[in-house]
Amino acid sequence: MQNQALPAERTRLFRQTGLKAACTTPLLLAIALILLVPVKSHGQAAKPMPRHAWNLQPASFRNQVLTPDRGTLSGKSAGPVKFSSQQPQALLLDGKTSEIRVATFTAQQPAERLLPAKSITVETWVYVDRIQPWGSMVSAIQDNGSFERGWMLGIREDMFCFGLASTASKRITYLTNPQPFLPGNWYHVTGTYDGAKMKLFVDGRLRAESAAQKGGIAYPPTGPLTLGAYRDNDEYYPLQGKLASAAIFDQALTDRQILARFQEQKKPYPGVDPVPSVAKGWPTYGRDIHRSGYTPEQLKLPLASQWTYQTMRPPAPAWPAPAKQDFWHDKAELPARVTYDRAFHLVSDGQRLIFASSAEDSVTCLDAATAKLRWRFITEAPVRLAPTIDQQRVYFGSDDGFVYCLDV
Repeated sequence: MQNQALPAERTRLFRQTGLKAACTTPLLLAIALILLVPVKSHGQAAKPMPRHAWNLQPASFRNQVLTPDRGTLSGKSAGPVKFSSQQPQALLLDGKTSEIRVATFTAQQPAERLLPAKSITVETWVYVDRIQPWGSMVSAIQDNGSFERGWMLGIREDMFCFGLASTASKRITYLTNPQPFLPGNWYHVTGTYDGAKMKLFVDGRLRAESAAQKGGIAYPPTGPLTLGAYRDNDEYYPLQGKLASAAIFDQALTDRQILARFQEQKKPYPGVDPVPSVAKGWPTYGRDIHRSGYTPEQLKLPLASQWTYQTMRPPAPAWPAPAKQDFWHDKAELPARVTYDRAFHLVSDGQRLIFASSAEDSVTCLDAATAKLRWRFITEAPVRLAPTIDQQRVYFGSDDGFVYCLDV
């Protein structure tokens, strides 16, 4: 590794003015041996240093050329270079031509010579504005039909992902974060591979892992190393948002190292530390306005069924099932896309369970402990979306065109 940091243990060398080279008395020999003993590091390991690193902010660019913070791979923007006016002044990705190409692999300059061959960590700070089928913060990939090589750190729809192909499988495994990201927010996203296990981290926390790959990294013989876009021979998906930094390591950083790097770097990025939720219970769809589907409340195990409640009629979805086949595009077994009202979505304040019905044009409140009916409110049309409980009030909308507010 070039420009590698000095190890934590350093040897101290002293030179005393006037000391003769021929002096070999036992006292001076003892002093010399003491002075040559390495200084102990008190157990502190040297911080991992990236092989390549880029700071995608104004000071690193001259016209459209990006100077690396570490390594030798400079980059060139495919379009005009613009930066956010807010801190941090990160590179703006326009979703069109704002990608940065930092290398092109050829037979004379193979990827294995420029990038890690056995173990790797890819780290970025990214702000995504738009959900899209694919996108990438850093990619060195070819995924063309049955030919799959390289790796990428990016997005699939509304989830961060990390994909990689090894020499053993020569097929790409894609890890995805099970929790969707929220557009318009900063995230620290990291992917690692140690030759046997892939891991995906978001904001310093492990979100997905797989042991499907083994051996070295299988790179494509040709292709680009790109920042801000997913690009291979067949496809091009540029990101829309901001990219503040990117780094590539020759090793798979540990969980603790990745969390430490997130904690050290997070200060310039607003909103990366979530505000503690004040919501109690499950007062709205997905529990909170972010639809996180997560609660910090602890369940007492083991769980046991207390009661079952049967509605008079099942939900009546607004849209029918999809056609069995799209003959125009030659696609069969089409998946359903509009599925938001195919089930009852319950909300609760801990004492009551409340749900809406699209079949009975109503909102129903049950006692949480016994399932006893507390009240039912009838509207003039289906109620398809979950109500929201706030300060002893229940809010919901109906297909009759009204928004309702009830005393809980």
